[in-house]
Amino acid sequence: MRKITVAAFTTLLVTGLLLVIAFQRRELTSLRERNSLLEGEIQDRQSVSEPTEPVSSSKGNPDESSQLRTANLEVQRLRGEVNLLRAEISVLEGEIAKAAQTDEERKARREQEYYTMLKNTYDYLSSLSRADLRKALVNPDIYRDEQMEIYERDLTKAAEQYSQASADFAPKHPEVLRLAGTVSDIEQKIDAELDRILPSIAATLARMKERLR
Repeated sequence: MRKITVAAFTTLLVTGLLLVIAFQRRELTSLRERNSLLEGEIQDRQSVSEPTEPVSSSKGNPDESSQLRTANLEVQRLRGEVNLLRAEISVLEGEIAKAAQTDEERKARREQEYYTMLKNTYDYLSSLSRADLRKALVNPDIYRDEQMEIYERDLTKAAEQYSQASADFAPKHPEVLRLAGTVSDIEQKIDAELDRILPSIAATLARMKERLR
């Protein structure tokens, strides 16, 4: 069965998507600021190009008429830039919306895949005897229970010490009795973990199923 540790891959993928969206949002903000500046410049140009009194084409000052024509052309050019910027902003907003939607879809798909994998693992673990379940919980190819791994390591160490003490001392020796108590205590913790693990996985599955509806 597949190992269910996927947190590292998920974190890396989500971080990459968030960086892309953040970059696009910064670019969109920059375009909006530039658009605002250009619109302000257009208003300034328009105020220059609109005379307070009508000027006769036959009696008007040639230099002033030339300046007005130049100002009008500049206003038209700036308006063209503003239209282009607005088009870029519209495209970028669409890309950001699409990226956000894609990110949500990927998250939902990954959660569905994880749910299916965990459900299959739960069904398999539920079918095992207590002895086989104990072995499975320290098998990383099935389900890695870190707490159970700690207990099993502690038990192995304590059992070895107890065996050595039993060979060196009488059965009622304090060290033998102490180590026997340590072994018994660890066994009780393992039993408690075996009682806990399946209900814990079942509760996780119930929460995930509710989110996936």
